[in-house]
This record gives sequence, structure tokens and C-alpha cells, in this order.
Amino acid sequence: MNKEELYKEAFTQIAKANITMLDKRSINDGKYLIIIARPFNFLLTYKKEWFLKFGDKFRNEGMTGLGDSLNKEDIMKALDKGCTHVIRIYEKDYNVKMYIISFMKILEKGINWTNKEGKEVMSFSIHEYTLLDNVRF
Repeated sequence: MNKEELYKEAFTQIAKANITMLDKRSINDGKYLIIIARPFNFLLTYKKEWFLKFGDKFRNEGMTGLGDSLNKEDIMKALDKGCTHVIRIYEKDYNVKMYIISFMKILEKGINWTNKEGKEVMSFSIHEYTLLDNVRF
């Protein structure tokens, strides 16, 4: 599935959750979208894979399994635009699933660290996400 098809399906699923998108702008060289919407603004992310080594890297912090990460710079940009949630697109074999998490939960449950590129990031377990299909606004 190409990026255009992926976003078309994502926007359809977002509308089904009773979220009305009003405006969008890209950040991080087009990697993410800040969506101005009703009833809340959110950061839309898409990555091909979860953070596969999350459990290994943060075992001492009691973490297991898969995780997700966001650059702190992107978190700050989204918060500055009034975003309260992250909606993540996950696509495998042309099957698109959408997950949602609040920034409050990311800030509460996330682990701060610096990646090998020297960027400050925040990582958290994928189990903190809720399937967007299970939520209506």
C-alpha cells in the first residue's frame, strides 16, 4: 500500500471515530502530521515497525515486549499546537489498524533516553495504546 492509499484509509478510520479533521501540517520532514480537529488535535504517526528491542533495552525498568518512540522535539511541536493525543497508523499486508494514546499517558509512562543519532526520545510500551476502533468521541 503506498503512502497516499495508507493516509486515505487512515482518514476514513479517523472519521468513523467521530473525529473531524480541519487542517493538517507535516513535521519531521513529512514523517508525521499535526492534525487540527474536533474534538481534539492530534499527532498522526506512521512507522513500518514497532520498536522491536524495547523490552530488551528497558528490561531494568520492568518493560517487556514491543514499544514505540517519539522524538521529544516532535512531542513539543505537537503540544505547542494543542495536540492532546497521538494516533498511530500500523499497516501490515494491506491491513490498516489505528491506535490512540494521550500525551498525558506518554508523559506518565514513557522512558526518556538519547538514541544513537543523539536525539532525545521518549519510548513507551505498545500496550499503552488503545485500538481506535474501540473508541468513539
